[in-house]
Amino acid sequence: MVISSLVIHCNPGKEKELIAAAREIEGLELVTFVKGQVIFLLESLNFKEAHQVLEKELKILPEALGVYPVYLQESGETIL
Repeated sequence: MVISSLVIHCNPGKEKELIAAAREIEGLELVTFVKGQVIFLLESLNFKEAHQVLEKELKILPEALGVYPVYLQESGETIL
């Protein structure tokens, strides 16, 4: 299993719209949000799946301006 922490940037005031759009993505959990940034935790089976979710689901969310992985961790190994 791979655990990823992600920051998604959006226009300030659009955080709730981005969160609502991301609600159906499997393995994605909201951590918190602040003005123009939403922080999520993503659980996926492997790095390939994590990358696919980032590229094919998160980057195309309405209101998403950019998706930035903060860390990726697999079986105790952290990749920054």
